[in-house]
Amino acid sequence: PVIIYHIWRFLQPGLKRAEQMGFNLIITVGLLLFCLGALFAFTIVLPILLGFFARLNTSGTVTAMVSVQEYVISTMLIFGVIFETPIVLVALTGVGLVKPKTLQKNFKYVVLIILIVAAVITPPDVTSQVLVAIPLMILFYASIILCKILFRRKLAEQEEDLD
Repeated sequence: PVIIYHIWRFLQPGLKRAEQMGFNLIITVGLLLFCLGALFAFTIVLPILLGFFARLNTSGTVTAMVSVQEYVISTMLIFGVIFETPIVLVALTGVGLVKPKTLQKNFKYVVLIILIVAAVITPPDVTSQVLVAIPLMILFYASIILCKILFRRKLAEQEEDLD
C-alpha cells in the first residue's frame, strides 16, 4: 500500500481527471478482489487443506516445518494475488499487448495450466483441487469478457479518430 500510494502521488499531477478516476477505480477493484481472494482462501480452501494435514499425521511422528499461522497467511496472500488476474488481463488488453480473441482461443491451455497449479498448491485430493481450479477458471473467463468490452471500446475510439 505504501508503494502504491507513492506511485499515485508521483503520477497524480500529470493525469487528467478521467485518468485519475480510472486509477482510483483500478485500485478499489484491485483491493476488493484481493480481499475476496483472501476471504475465499480463509473460508473455503484453508479448512479443507488444514483438515487434510490434520488427518495426515495420526501417529504424531511428523513435525511441521512451517507454523500454521505462516501457512494461513501465505495461502491467503497467494489467493489474494491470484484473484488479481482480471485486473492484469484488462490492463494488458488496454495497453494493447493482449487481444481478447487470443485469450479466448487459448482458453483450453489456460484451463490446463490452472489445473496443474491447483494440483500443485493443494493436497492430493480431487475435491480441494476442484475448489481451487473452478474460481480461477471463472475469474479468467470473466477477464476475457471484460477485455472484450474494453477492446471493442478501444476499436470504436480508433475508428472515430480516423474519421
